[in-house]
Amino acid sequence: MRRIGILAMALSICTTPIFAQDGPDEMKKKKEEMQALSPQEKAEKHTAKLTEMLGLSEQQAKEIQVINLKHTIEMDKIKAEQKALKERAKAQRKKTDEDIVAVLTEEQKKVFNEKKAEHQKKRAEKHKENCGHHH
Repeated sequence: MRRIGILAMALSICTTPIFAQDGPDEMKKKKEEMQALSPQEKAEKHTAKLTEMLGLSEQQAKEIQVINLKHTIEMDKIKAEQKALKERAKAQRKKTDEDIVAVLTEEQKKVFNEKKAEHQKKRAEKHKENCGHHH
């Protein structure tokens, strides 16, 4: 059971990009490079890291390669689903705003749009403050 915990920890380390010393541009470049890889290539890269880090035997590397490939394929599916949901949510918010604006007077529309712009600016600043060093 302890081996599974250690393997899970090692796998999470290898599958979560950690670029502490890299700047935002370098992190973006590395992220794009990883996204450009096929699931097979990503799994091979992760397996190679684990093999080097843990001194895996050939048999262990083969088994972990299969695990990594399954993981990569599943994560790619999840990311695609998340992207689709994000687009649906964006479209829904847009439609809701359009429906609200259709009911408002010209003066109310002006206030609504100003408040919305303020809110978006605050969210962008907060995102930059919280995540700026990651993106």
